[in-house]
Amino acid sequence: MTDDNFPETGSGTINRLTRDNDFLEEDTLWTRCTKLFCCSKGSSLLNQSLCDCKIAFDSLKEPLDTYVKQLQIVKILRQVERKGLVSARLLGAAHAKGEVLTFLDAHCECWPGWLEPLLERIALNQSRVVSPDITTIDMHTFEFERPTPQRQNHSYGVFNWALIFNWEIVPQTKEVLREDETVPFRTPTIAGGLFSISKAYFQHIGTYDEQMEIWGGENLEMSFRVWMCGGQLEIVPCSIVGHVFRIESPHSFPNGMEVVSRNQVRLAEVWMDDYKVFFYRRNMEAARIVKEVRLPLNHTDFFGDLGRVIQVLQWLLAARTQE
Repeated sequence: MTDDNFPETGSGTINRLTRDNDFLEEDTLWTRCTKLFCCSKGSSLLNQSLCDCKIAFDSLKEPLDTYVKQLQIVKILRQVERKGLVSARLLGAAHAKGEVLTFLDAHCECWPGWLEPLLERIALNQSRVVSPDITTIDMHTFEFERPTPQRQNHSYGVFNWALIFNWEIVPQTKEVLREDETVPFRTPTIAGGLFSISKAYFQHIGTYDEQMEIWGGENLEMSFRVWMCGGQLEIVPCSIVGHVFRIESPHSFPNGMEVVSRNQVRLAEVWMDDYKVFFYRRNMEAARIVKEVRLPLNHTDFFGDLGRVIQVLQWLLAARTQE
């Protein structure tokens, strides 16, 4: 299948879009984004899943169902109970029929032509996990910060020893290696809310840590997993997606913010080896969690069983050694 909007290397790729989080409270962006999909060439290659994380009001479900009936490429998937971002994305991935998965937060809007550059990079190398260049959508007016053709400073994802994600300007020593503005560049970590990945590679590396709850730490866990299992993380400047950056989370945490530390403990215990000591020095809550579960008569129920994740890690590292 060939389409003028798709590069030859990615023309046969079907993309599955899973959306999650508080979409019912962000219908303006949702409407603008779905209209872009349905009106663009190649929309027959897209299958879009909208995941309801059981956050929004029940009274808003019927209006959404009515609206979505107009869109043939959109399917609503609903969780029976609120489990969080990772669970919603795994639900979407399980229903995906295409070769590529694209995860987007609800509070995003895609610039025309955003998808093709992502698909091309994956078509050239299935172990690439690619993120668009993320621009800002004003949280009050929903005004989209338009891309500029001039060369600009780019940022990539980093983290500190407290396992807090942040952005830093790409060093000039790396920027000068790029031939022009269109060249993708590697990133240590990704934001987590906007990326594409080969479905086969996603399954190969064990998908997400399915026991991470609600929100927090899943983007760094995926980043560590990809790099340590032979993959690559890239940001693709030719792909532009807007994102609403909010001052604080609009959602509640059913069991308190402790759930974030719990997720980070799972990340540290599996992927950081001896370096996890630096994390526990910076995060006292996480250090307390680990200390309590290691006391006599205690067990790891608080932050969950790590057996499956460690098993996947050992298998992948063994496979890399044999290559």
